[in-house]
Amino acid sequence: QQRTDVMAAVAESAEEKKNTGDFKGKQFSEEEVAAKVVEQYSEEHARTFYKHVMGGGGYDIHYGIFRSATDGVFESSKATNRAVMETMDRTRPLTADSVVLDLGSGHGGLSHELALKYGCKVLSFNISPEQNAMNLEEAKRLGVDALIDVRAGNFNTADFPPADLAGHFTHVVSCEVFCHAASKPTLLAAISAMLVAGGALVF
Repeated sequence: QQRTDVMAAVAESAEEKKNTGDFKGKQFSEEEVAAKVVEQYSEEHARTFYKHVMGGGGYDIHYGIFRSATDGVFESSKATNRAVMETMDRTRPLTADSVVLDLGSGHGGLSHELALKYGCKVLSFNISPEQNAMNLEEAKRLGVDALIDVRAGNFNTADFPPADLAGHFTHVVSCEVFCHAASKPTLLAAISAMLVAGGALVF
């Protein structure tokens, strides 16, 4: 009986290791996070919902800052982008020489605005191929496609960050994306490794 109890405890411990951080005791484990995120954002009806309902017809799918009683979703989303960019610029000035990582860039709305306003290089890192295609299409329409690179990837894998991104960015911005991190300490360590000395993280 004692051996059985020990074996059960070992099995329970192994199972707990699969469900660490925010996912302990939840419906799915760390290993399933990426598939769930792709499922949430990549299906056509989901993209339509996020663009036209959450984004107000724009390319932003985050909460807005309503500064006026007449603001709609689109206007409030743009106000959030302005606040995020101003915080980035206060933390470390944004210039045409800046290199920005938009981590979990979605449809690319913030990436586009950064390139348009500051003329800086932006890498949009995002897990959904369909969203990435929308990002590139809109960047081309806006005339900032030369400033924006889009990379498909999953920041919950053991090989993140890619070796070529180490010490690469002056700024990392991530808007309402940390909720998808299987382990926030692990993700923050990865972000630190991608920033230059004195680089800025805004989230």
